[in-house]
Amino acid sequence: MKNKNKANDIKKFVMDNIKIDTIRHSDDYLPYFYYLYPQWAPDHTKIINTLANISASYCNVSIPKKISGTRNLSVPNKFLKPLQEFVKLLITNQLKSNNFSFSPIAQGFIEGRGIYTNAHIHRNKKYILHLDLKDFFTSIHFGRVSGFFIKDKNFKLQPHIAYFFANLCCLDGVLPQGSPTSPIISNLIAQHLDKKVLLLSKKYHFTFSRYADDLVFSTNDTKIIVNELPNFLNSINSIVKNQGFEINWDKLSLMGPDVRHTVTGLSNNVRVSVTKNFYLETRAISENLYVSNSFFVDNKLFLGHSDKSITENLKIVEGRFAFIYDIEKRNRQFYSKKTFGKALQGKNNNNYQPNHKITFLESKNKKQGASDIGQNAFNGKIWAYSKFLFYKYFIYGDKLTIFCEGKTDPIYLKAAMGALGYNNAVTMYSIETWLNEKNVFVNLFGLPMGGSGLQKLIYYFLTPIKNSKSYYDFFEKKTLSMKPVVLLVDYELKKDKPLNNIINAICIAKKLSNNEKVKLKNEIESDLDKNGYYFLGNNVYIAVTIDFNSKKDTDRAIEEYFPTNTLLDIEGNQTRHFGDENCKVINKNKHLISNNSQPMEKIDFAIWSLNHRYNRNLFIGFINILNILITSEMTI
Repeated sequence: MKNKNKANDIKKFVMDNIKIDTIRHSDDYLPYFYYLYPQWAPDHTKIINTLANISASYCNVSIPKKISGTRNLSVPNKFLKPLQEFVKLLITNQLKSNNFSFSPIAQGFIEGRGIYTNAHIHRNKKYILHLDLKDFFTSIHFGRVSGFFIKDKNFKLQPHIAYFFANLCCLDGVLPQGSPTSPIISNLIAQHLDKKVLLLSKKYHFTFSRYADDLVFSTNDTKIIVNELPNFLNSINSIVKNQGFEINWDKLSLMGPDVRHTVTGLSNNVRVSVTKNFYLETRAISENLYVSNSFFVDNKLFLGHSDKSITENLKIVEGRFAFIYDIEKRNRQFYSKKTFGKALQGKNNNNYQPNHKITFLESKNKKQGASDIGQNAFNGKIWAYSKFLFYKYFIYGDKLTIFCEGKTDPIYLKAAMGALGYNNAVTMYSIETWLNEKNVFVNLFGLPMGGSGLQKLIYYFLTPIKNSKSYYDFFEKKTLSMKPVVLLVDYELKKDKPLNNIINAICIAKKLSNNEKVKLKNEIESDLDKNGYYFLGNNVYIAVTIDFNSKKDTDRAIEEYFPTNTLLDIEGNQTRHFGDENCKVINKNKHLISNNSQPMEKIDFAIWSLNHRYNRNLFIGFINILNILITSEMTI
């Protein structure tokens, strides 16, 4: 184990420090590549063929843009792409070793920058001027790439190796749009353009930024716009031509103080946001999705005629909502620091950006860890996104969907299903895993860990959220099919346990009198004791880890479906035992555990059980819970 860890440490060191000038000859490239990416070594012949015929290793694809329209790309195949990603790593490490950082002018394809930061630079300006560089990537040809690698002080490569890397990164003699190396190389080559345009912009009182081929200028100086704009444009044109690029004059755009401003597709008159049209269109297509499983966008009809097509449609709509949410979240983070635009302003003294007090921010009373739903900030957009996520996880489809407390529960259940021959289509989620992965659903709905997270889901199922309506009220007359959804909880009825809290939450949410609450609580406990589940309403059930052979056992975790001797002696040689001290089996039988036995953590035991899923006897106890979940009337 120590030797393996040492090897991994060495590999990580090489990964973090190998630079492009480490490669002295083209023959050195592949040995380093295979050392860092050994999974590609068996494909050596195909890799060699790819290097010998790079132009045949691309395919042309069209992808939707984030805002609207499509983008045509030349995408490298599965063999060329990792080779180019390795080149990108070499270039990145080379720049890092020289303490190089890109100018704030460049906003595209750089970590920590993007369309939001680019739009924020020009927020609340009177005038915004857009210029577009024609055929930006393909204007950068083989000679410019190789010449840069040879002459630039950060690289200084020998000609033969510069030609090798330039050839690896070019298609038909130019940088292709769609290659992983094209963005960083184009930004490096455009540095001189950025510097010269910045100097000119300062002279004319403009704030300047560049996002790939999009040059953006903003100012509050009306005199400059009225009197000097032609001179400025002529000077810009000379600089652009001198730097080997060309302006696409058909895309010239000047936005005045009385129109909506957009920069890189985002509105930025007062604050940065998606355009109103984009949000309304997204909301409309989501409503069509709920009703008909189809929608129309960007002059294309997306029909939901199969599970595959509906899943693809879900991804499209979710991508749009996630984009909207990301922009709004960035606004919150930005304004919560009270920088009011200063941090992202241009680096010149001719900046006329006023400091505005923003009044539409989140409620000051919002507690840390609270959900975004129901808060004052951006409530409409968050509400629309939350409805979509609720539809995705709790309504759409016909697969049984199980929500578990811990991250190990789905692993146990999947292993048991495989061992016992259950072939049913089931989707499982873990609140704990979602929290660890910072899943947007958990953040949006403010779900805490484990059983408390399931308890909060009960709140969303039963409680009116907006306009006296719960989520189910919004979908009741729109969506015909609703998949069965199960919240799986450990069968523990003690006061401080999640199941007891969930039962109390149900009673409170239904707003009953005290006597009615007692009656409902007894009814729920009776159903759980008799059937192993309780029907909450609509398509939602609560199931528990009951053992029908021992119903009096009301303090039972899911691990107790495993044989007792397995929990006490996992490997059968008295070296490992299940390490959760809260497990009742472990507490009762501590005297049977060998002094030499080491505890095995929950997650490690779950992985161990998954690796032993072919041992039917190991999972025989899970027949109890699988019969509740899969063969009961819940799935009918």
